[in-house]
Amino acid sequence: MGRITFLISLCLCTVSVVQASTSSIEPSPTMAPSASQMWSATPCDSSMMYGQMPETMSYSMGDHSMSYSPISDSMMSYSMMSYAMMSYSMMSYSMMSYASDGTYYAIDSMGNTICYVAPMSHSEMSSKSPLMSSGAPPPPMSSGAPPPPMSSGAPPPMSSGAPPPPMSSGTPPPPISSGAPPPPMSSGAPPPPMSSGAPPPPMSSGAPPPHMSSGAPPPHMSSGAPPPHMSSGAPPPPMSSGDPPPMSSGAPQPPMSSGAPPPLQSSGTPPMSSGTPPRPMSSGAPHMSSSVAPPPQSTVAPVSDGCASGETKNRCGFCTGGSSGKAANHGVDDCNGMCTNAANYRNATDCAGTCNGTAYMDTSCSDECIGGSTGKPSNYSRDCSNTCDGTFVLDTCNYCRAPYSGLYGSEFKDCNGDCVTPAQVSSMAVVNDCGICTAGQTNKPSSAGKDACGVCSGDNSTCSDCENVPNGGKVIDACNVCGGDGSTCLVVSMAMPDHIPSASESTLNVAGGGLDKANLECYVKTSTGPEVPVSITEKVNAQNITVTVPSTITAGQYKLFCRIAGSTAPDSNVTIVVYDSTAVALTSISPTEFTKGMTNETEVLTLTGTGFSEGNTFCMISGPSMNYIVDATVASATSATCSVNHPAESQALQVSLSLNKVVKIGSPVTVKAQASPPTAKAKFTDTADAVFLVFCKPVDMSNRDACSDIFDNATVTALGADAVCSFVSGTTLFIRGSSLSVGDNVVPKANAIKEAGQAEAIAMTGNIPVLTADNPLSPTVTIIGPSVVGGCIADIVLDAGSSTGRSLTYSWSVNPTTTLTGGETSKVTLASAVAGTTYTFSLTVTNFLSQTTTVTHVVQKTAVNTPELVVTSSVGPTVRVSESFDLIADTKLVAGCVDDTLLYTWSLSDDLIVDNTKKSYQRYTVDANTLPAGRTLTATVVVALATSPSTTTEGTYVFTTEYSDLVAQITGGTEQVIGVNSGSVTLDASGSMDPNNVGDMRYSWQCFDVTASVTNAGACTLADGSNLPATTTDTLTFNANQLIANRRFKFTAEIVSGSRVSRASVYINAVAGNPPKLSINALPNGGYFRQADTVPLQVTIEMPNAQASIKEVIWMSEQGNGEAVIDLSVRSNLNIDKTVVNLGNNFYVAAISIKGGVLEKGQKYRVKVKVIDNSDNEIYSSIEFQTYLGVGSCIVPTVSNYPALSEITVSVVGCVTDDAGGALTYTLYAHKDTTGTLLRLGEDSVSNTAVIPFAPKAYLPSNTNQFSIKVCARKGGCMMATSTAVTVTALTATQITAKKTTVINKIQELTKTSNPLEGAVVLSIYMTSSTASTRRKRDVATTDLHTLMLDLVGNTLANTTKTESTVNTLLDVMSILKYTEMSEADLNRVVSYYQEILTYLEANSLQFNKDRVVSLIVFVRDIKTRFIISSFDEAIRNTIIKSFTYGDFDSYVVPASHTMKISEEFPSANYTTGPASNPVAVNFGTTILEQYDSWTCGSNTCSGVAILSNHYETNKDPYSTLTSDKNERSSDIIDVILVDPLTGAVLPAVTSLAVPVRFVFPLTKPKSGKSYMCKYWDTGSSSWKTDGMVTTGMDSSTVTCTSNHLTSFAAFETASIDESSNLGAIIGGTIAAIVIVVIIVIIIVVVIKKKKENKINSTENLRAAEHGGN
Repeated sequence: MGRITFLISLCLCTVSVVQASTSSIEPSPTMAPSASQMWSATPCDSSMMYGQMPETMSYSMGDHSMSYSPISDSMMSYSMMSYAMMSYSMMSYSMMSYASDGTYYAIDSMGNTICYVAPMSHSEMSSKSPLMSSGAPPPPMSSGAPPPPMSSGAPPPMSSGAPPPPMSSGTPPPPISSGAPPPPMSSGAPPPPMSSGAPPPPMSSGAPPPHMSSGAPPPHMSSGAPPPHMSSGAPPPPMSSGDPPPMSSGAPQPPMSSGAPPPLQSSGTPPMSSGTPPRPMSSGAPHMSSSVAPPPQSTVAPVSDGCASGETKNRCGFCTGGSSGKAANHGVDDCNGMCTNAANYRNATDCAGTCNGTAYMDTSCSDECIGGSTGKPSNYSRDCSNTCDGTFVLDTCNYCRAPYSGLYGSEFKDCNGDCVTPAQVSSMAVVNDCGICTAGQTNKPSSAGKDACGVCSGDNSTCSDCENVPNGGKVIDACNVCGGDGSTCLVVSMAMPDHIPSASESTLNVAGGGLDKANLECYVKTSTGPEVPVSITEKVNAQNITVTVPSTITAGQYKLFCRIAGSTAPDSNVTIVVYDSTAVALTSISPTEFTKGMTNETEVLTLTGTGFSEGNTFCMISGPSMNYIVDATVASATSATCSVNHPAESQALQVSLSLNKVVKIGSPVTVKAQASPPTAKAKFTDTADAVFLVFCKPVDMSNRDACSDIFDNATVTALGADAVCSFVSGTTLFIRGSSLSVGDNVVPKANAIKEAGQAEAIAMTGNIPVLTADNPLSPTVTIIGPSVVGGCIADIVLDAGSSTGRSLTYSWSVNPTTTLTGGETSKVTLASAVAGTTYTFSLTVTNFLSQTTTVTHVVQKTAVNTPELVVTSSVGPTVRVSESFDLIADTKLVAGCVDDTLLYTWSLSDDLIVDNTKKSYQRYTVDANTLPAGRTLTATVVVALATSPSTTTEGTYVFTTEYSDLVAQITGGTEQVIGVNSGSVTLDASGSMDPNNVGDMRYSWQCFDVTASVTNAGACTLADGSNLPATTTDTLTFNANQLIANRRFKFTAEIVSGSRVSRASVYINAVAGNPPKLSINALPNGGYFRQADTVPLQVTIEMPNAQASIKEVIWMSEQGNGEAVIDLSVRSNLNIDKTVVNLGNNFYVAAISIKGGVLEKGQKYRVKVKVIDNSDNEIYSSIEFQTYLGVGSCIVPTVSNYPALSEITVSVVGCVTDDAGGALTYTLYAHKDTTGTLLRLGEDSVSNTAVIPFAPKAYLPSNTNQFSIKVCARKGGCMMATSTAVTVTALTATQITAKKTTVINKIQELTKTSNPLEGAVVLSIYMTSSTASTRRKRDVATTDLHTLMLDLVGNTLANTTKTESTVNTLLDVMSILKYTEMSEADLNRVVSYYQEILTYLEANSLQFNKDRVVSLIVFVRDIKTRFIISSFDEAIRNTIIKSFTYGDFDSYVVPASHTMKISEEFPSANYTTGPASNPVAVNFGTTILEQYDSWTCGSNTCSGVAILSNHYETNKDPYSTLTSDKNERSSDIIDVILVDPLTGAVLPAVTSLAVPVRFVFPLTKPKSGKSYMCKYWDTGSSSWKTDGMVTTGMDSSTVTCTSNHLTSFAAFETASIDESSNLGAIIGGTIAAIVIVVIIVIIIVVVIKKKKENKINSTENLRAAEHGGN
C-alpha cells in the first residue's frame, strides 16, 4: 500500500515532457529562497490550499512545459511531493524550491517565500494517510543495499534513441487504486533490459555530462520510468536541490525491483524526453582560449542527510526519531514555529514562559526577567532617576534627588515646612542671622530680630551718627562741628605725602578746616629755622587744598601750617619730612624671576640699597594686569623686603622703591612672574604603534611641526629618520614611526616647550622616560596553513606572518615532537611529515611590549593524493553578524601529483543553511545578518577532484559570531543652549541604530540637573516641580519653560536590545529669553570616521523672529576633556569653505566640511559652532565625533632584485591595530609611474605575504619598480606601506615570447582551482611586459591574449561573488585591454563587463580607483569612434557621486581632453571649474542657491547638490562645427550641470533664472584689440547662441558674463574695438565649414542630449563614505 501511495504521488507530480525542438535544453533559473526567507516562512496550511485549486495548472520551463492536475484533498495531504506541488498549484505561486533538508518552499512571482512543506517520513505518512494500512510498516525492500555512488554530475549515458531500461524482474507496477490505469510509458515500447553488470560508457575526466551545457542540471528520466540505478529495495537517497543522481563512473548498474520507488528529484530539474538521447554540447558553447581548460562545472557529489538509520531530518535540519531521542519537532519553536537554528530566529516565548509575552530580560540593569507577567515593573532595580542601582531617592518634597542630610529632608523645603518648585527657590523662607525663620510664607521680613543697624537684638548704636540718628550719615568736621563743612575754623590736620625728597619741588594735598578762606597763606619751618612759604596751587573746598613745596628747602623735619595773611601762626600744624634724595637709592631686587603660583600666593622680594627707614619704605608694583603699593619690611637702612602677589597670568612686573607712595626712587626693576614649566609623561599606546606625551597643561604648539622643533638633537637621532611628531592638542603629542623602546628618554629642545597663552613662561627641561602602555594589547596571532595535508605534499608549512603587533618574536613547538625548521620565525616547516599522524603545533608570539599570545593549530597528514588546501576568513576568527565576510579556500595543485579541476562544497555547523548559489565557489561570501550571534561555528569546505569526486580533502575554519554594538545618538549636538521662552523642545534619538536590524530596541530617557552651583544635583525637577515626562519612545518632547534659566541639564537616551546597551547624552544650558535655536545634524556611522574621511558638519539655525538675522557663524575645535583639536580657521583643513545659507522663514543652515586626512587617527574631537545675531547675542552648540585608530607601523622589507616575469615575494610586517581594526587585509600594488599611479597585482588577501609568479617589467626610471601593500583594518581605513626601489632586469622579446607557454600553464592551473581572477592578473602582467605588436586589421579576430583575458574576466564575474576588491581588481586588469586589437563583438563583451561592474559599484555606493575613472572615460571616448554604443558613461558619474558626502570633491584629468570636477556642496558664489592654472570662477546666484539649499529629494530633504563641471583644454572644442566659431573662441569651454547627490541623476535643466549665474572666463586665446562676448551651446540647433546671456565686463585677461540658465559656455571675440561698425560685414563674410565630430562629448554632453529624467531615491540626508582606503 505504501508503494501504491508513493507511485500515485509520483505519477501526479511527474512532468510530461515534449521535445519542442532540436535545440539544447535551457531550464529557467530557479529562484531559491534566501536563508532569511526560509527561516521566516510559515508552514503551508489548509487555508492556503483547500477550495482554491484550478483544474489544471501549467508551468513553462525553457523548451518544456509541466502540467499539474488536481487530486483529492485527502490524497494531496499525505504525500510530501503531491502536498508541495498542490500547495504550489493552488496558491498560483511561481515555483517551488527544494532545500537540502528535503523541505519545499513556495515562492511567489516576486521571489518572496510564502510557506514551506516539511519532509515526512514513512511513519508520518502512514499515520496521516487513509490510503495506508493503519500502523502497517511499508513492505520491505529487497536486499536493502544502498545504491553505489555516481560521479558528480554524471547521469548514465543513453544511446541515441534508446528507450530507458526496464525495471529488473520485468514486473509491471501494481495498478493504482480506484481503478485508474497506470500512466502509459512514453513511446509505448518496452525498454530493453540493462545487463546486470554492464557498466555505462565512461565519461571523460572532469568533463560535464555531454548532454548538458555548462552548469545545467541533468534531465529527468521519461514519465513513469524509474531511474535505472536503484537496486531492489533500496531506499531513495535524499538529494540536494539541483544535484544529479549519484552514480559512480563505470560502476555496474544493479537492477531495480518492481515497484521500488524512485528517488525524489529536486524541484526544477527538467525531465528528459522519452527515447531522445542527450545531445553533446553545441560547438558554439562558451569556451576559454584553446590553451586553457573550460571553467569547472558547479557540480558536487551529493551527500546523505547525515541521519542514522531510522532517523529523519526535520525541516530545521535536526535528525529526529529513531535512536536520536529527539522528537519530530525538535528545534522548532512551539510558540512561533520558527527553527531555533535560523539566523533571524527570535524566541517568541518571553523569559516568563509566556508565548508572545512582553516580559524581557533586563540585561541593562538587574539581569532579571521583568515586565509582562512577572510583576516586576520596567524600572525594577532602578532608582527614581531611572539609574540602574542608583542611589537617588524621593525627598520629603517628592523630588528625586541625591540623599539629603539637611534639616528638612529636601533642599526645596524651607524652615517654615513649605515645599517650593525649583523655579521658586529664591522665594523660600530662610533662617536669618538671628535664628528666626523669615520670608517665604512666614509673613516675617528677613530683618526680623535685628535693629536698624542689622544687629540682632541691637540698640542702633553701631550705626548712629554724631546726632545719634541710625544711619544718619553726619560726622564731626575738622572744626569739631557735627555735620559741619569745616568752614567755622582754620586748622591743618594732615598733609600727603608727608615724606618728600630734597632738591625737588613737591606737591602735597593738605586737609583741615577753613582752608578756602581769603588771603590764606601756608608755610613750612623747622623748629629753629625761618618760615618758608609754600604756594597754594588749588583750593578744593574748606577742607582740602593743594600746595607746592619749593626745591630750595633742605633735608630735615618741618612743620606745615596755614594762616590768614597778617595774623600770627595758629597752633594747628602737621609734620612733614624732607629726606636727602642723594642718600636714598635702590641698587637691586632679588629674585628677578619667580614661578607664578596661585593668585593667593605671594613672592618675597629682597631690596638692597640705601636710606631705607621703617614705616616709610614702600614697593610700588605695576604690570599689565596690576598696579599696587605694599609696605616694605625694613631690616636696616640698606636692606628691606616686600611681599608681591602672584598675578593670575604670567607677566613682567615693574618694581620701584618709594618713601612716600608717590615718588619712585630711581628706575624700576623688572621682575618676571613666569608660568611654571610643563611636565609630561611619555608612554606607548596600547598597540605600541606610537609614543605619546601628555603634558600637565596646554603647551605652545606654534612652529612645532617637526620632531627637530620639539626635541634636542640626540633625541631626534634616536627617534630615527621615519619618526613623525605631531600635536593632536595642546596637551598631547604623538611620535609615530620612531625607534624608541620602553625605558628610553626623550629630551625637549631648549626653550621649545612652554605653557601656552603665557607672556612669561619657563621652558621644559630634563629627561622624559618612555613608559610602557597602560593596557598593552597582546599580539593577535593568525596562523595560515592547512588542517589536512595529503600524500602529494611531504612537508607541513605554517605561516604566522599575518599576526599583528610590533616587533613580534615567534616560538614554535609541535606534538609529537619533531624537528622544525624556522621555529623562531613567522614561518615554520615540518619536513617529511608521516602519513596517519596528527600534529599539534603550538605557537607563542611576543610583541614589542612583552605581551604574549599562545595558539595551537592541528594538522592531519594523510596518504591520499589531494591538493593543498588552506581555509581562511577575511575578517578573522571573530565575526560580527551585521557584516558580510568571506570564507576562502586557498588551493594549489601539486605538480606531478594532482592536476585536476577542483570542486568545492561549503557547509556550516549547527545545521545552518548555506547559499546554494555560492556554496560551490572557492570564496564563499556569508551575507550580513544571515548567521545567529553568540555561536562558535565551524565552516567546512570539501574539495573534490572533478575526475574522481570521491577523492576529497577537507578544511575547516572555526569562528565565533557576535552582534555589533548598538549606536545611540541624539540629533542636534552634544551640547545645546536653549532659551526658556523658546517653546517646544524635542530631543530626537530616532537616528539610533542597530547594525544587526534585530528590531527590538527599547528606549528610555534620563535627565539630571548638573549645574556646577547645585551641590545636591538630582534627576531633573522641572520649573513647575514636575518630573521629566515618562516616555519609552525614541523622542522626548517638553516645553522649554519647564527648564530653569542658568541651569545645566544632562539628558540621556538609553537603547537596549537583548544584552546590548548604548547611551547618548546631550547637555542643555538653559538661558533666559528666546535666543536662536541651533540643531547640528546627526553624523553618519554614529560619529565614527576613518582618518581619510571627509567630516560634514551642518547646523540648522532657527531665528526667533523676522527681525533677527545672523551676523556671524564661528566654527571652532574645543579641547574639553582630552579631545584632539583641529584649527578650523585654516582653509587648507577644509574641503568646502564655511557656508551660511538663508533658507527663508527665519531658518538658516551653516555648513563646514573637514578635509579627509587632516585629523589624527584614534582621536576624539569636539567642534563648537557659535552664532552671533544682529543684536550681538551669542548662542552655541557642540558635537563630538571620533576617528578610528585603523592600522599603522607597517613596513615592507627589502624586495630582492629580479628579472622581469620571474617569481618574487613581497611582504609587509609590523602592522598594528586595535580591537575595532580586527583582522587585516592586504592588497599588493606596483607603481606604474612616478606620479603615484598604482596597478593592482591581486585582490585583497588575508596573508601579509604575496607571491607574484610573474613579476612585472620595470615601470619606473633606471629599470626599477616599487611595490606597495595597502593594509586595511576592519574598521578605520588603510595605510600604504611601500618598498624601496627594486632593480628589474629586462627581457628580450624572444625571452618574453618563450615565457608565454609557462604563463598560459599557470593561468590554466589557477582556473582549475577556481581562481580566474588571479589568472587575469597574471595575464595582465604578461601582456604589459610584452613588447611584441599584436595589432590587427579590423576584419581579423581578437588576438588570443585578449580573448583569454575576456574569458577570465567573464569567468570571474559569472562564477565568483562580487566584492569591492574583486571588481576593482577587474577594472585594473581590464585597463590593459587595447580596443584596437578586439573585434566589435568582443568590444561589446568588454562594455557588458564594465556595465556589470559599474552597476555593482553604484548599487553599493562604492568608490573606485581614480585612475580607473579616467581610463574608463577614455575608453568610452575611444570606442565611440568605432560606433559601439555605450550607455554607461553616466554610470561612471553616478558611481562617483553616490559615494560622496557633503564637502567631498574630486577632479579627474582626462588626457588631451578635459578636467572633470565633481563636488557635493551648496551652489554658492565660490565655485571654480577644472584645472588650477586657469579655472573659470562661477557664482551660482541666489536663485539656484535657494532652490537647492534645502530641497526634497525622494522622501528626504537634501542640503546642497552635486555639481559636475567639465573644463576642456584650450585646444579642445567638442562642439563647434563652424570654422569661424573655432577661430573666434577666446576662452576654454566649460560644461556645468547639477546632479542629485543621492541618485546621481541629472536634475532638470536650470532655465529662466531670476538671479543669473555669473562666470569669469580667463582669456586663454586672447585677441589683440578685440572685444568679447559669452555664448552657450544650444543642443537643439547645434550652434553657439547668446539668448539669456549678458557680457558684463572685460579686461585684458578676463571676460565676465551672466546667464539665466546652465549648459555649456565659452567666450568669443566679436570685433576689434575700432571696427565694431563693420561687425555685421565681418560676420556675414565668415562662412564656416561643417566637420564631423571625432570625439562626442564624454559624460555630461551625453547626459544633456539625453535629457535624462530626474529619478530620486529615498536615502539618508548625509551619507558616510564607507569605502576603504586612504
